[in-house]
Amino acid sequence: MDDIDRTEDRLGGPIHAAPSSLSAQLLDQLADAVLVADADGRYVEANLAAATLLGYTRAELLSMSVADVAAHPREWSEAEFERLSRDGYWRGMVDLRRKDGSLVHVEARASTLETPEGRWGVAVLRESDGEARVGSTVAERRLAAIVQSSDDAIFSVAADGLIENWNPAAERLYGVRAEEIVGKHVELTAPPERRAEVAQNIRRTMAGEHVHHQETVRLARDGRHIDVALTISPIHDRDGNVTGMSTIARDITDRKRAEERARALSRALGEARDTLELVTIGAADGITIQDAQGGVVYANLSAARMSGYGSVDEFLEADPRERLSQWVMLNEEGEPFPVDQLPGRRVLAGEPEAEAVLRVRDRRDGHEFWSLVKATATFDTHGQVRYAI
Repeated sequence: MDDIDRTEDRLGGPIHAAPSSLSAQLLDQLADAVLVADADGRYVEANLAAATLLGYTRAELLSMSVADVAAHPREWSEAEFERLSRDGYWRGMVDLRRKDGSLVHVEARASTLETPEGRWGVAVLRESDGEARVGSTVAERRLAAIVQSSDDAIFSVAADGLIENWNPAAERLYGVRAEEIVGKHVELTAPPERRAEVAQNIRRTMAGEHVHHQETVRLARDGRHIDVALTISPIHDRDGNVTGMSTIARDITDRKRAEERARALSRALGEARDTLELVTIGAADGITIQDAQGGVVYANLSAARMSGYGSVDEFLEADPRERLSQWVMLNEEGEPFPVDQLPGRRVLAGEPEAEAVLRVRDRRDGHEFWSLVKATATFDTHGQVRYAI
């Protein structure tokens, strides 16, 4: 408490001299939280330590009053404010409520100051759990700041399943404010069909297990089902006993929707392929589809048989060089026909359409036939050739 006394001494001059224009730079250098209120109990100044302790911004605190922060304002105000008014100071322990709804137990010293500008109340606060753990408190405050600013929903749950704190991202994800849900059972975050899963997670975590990236569904205030990935970790006390659990909930709704769209597209492509096969399977013309690299990705039965194969599967599984090696290709004048001038090759090289009349000789039995080959390109959204048909 000596440090608190010294803090008051350091604040005494500036507060008396100009309570309406306190030096923010001086106040922010103090490790103790400092709150200044007017005669109506409205805060007129708050330092950085006070904002960090309570989880508010300075601007938010300056729009609040003592009653907004005190956990038990009625119990404390009547007797203690009377003593503060009479003696000019008050010293003791008090519970304050943070923005996330959790309580913090603090050592407090309050003083009243009379100045030409009016009457002011100054409170100097220090978090306390019965032991001097300054380093630990600083670390906890830093962790609290990270939790407050996280984009992931983060909340802690007691052993009985009651929610103890709830960060702003949780408010956004579930559509429920901290003050509305702190103290209520965590099963309220899940739709009825997932309540058993919540109970199982509590049992597992209280037994010391971690739940890693559990993809599940949770319930928003407006009734929407939210796809989330949960990571749940046990919270241990100094003796290693599990006293509760912390939950990180990440919204994966967009990813799930993207996956569903991909599955729908895959189904549509499968159906389109089935339709293509149904339409072309009985066609007398041989039909093939090559991808942008020249690989044959589709062929009908006529194309397979024209190429000397008994089935489409045999044709598709054959080495491309083997397919061509069976034929001698000539132009209409009986001269060798260059492979790179085949219509499919020309289309893949950039021509939208191409055709050629070939005189073809089968190397296996020597018979010849004429073939009219046509190819058409399909393009992707960037104008690049996707397939040659």
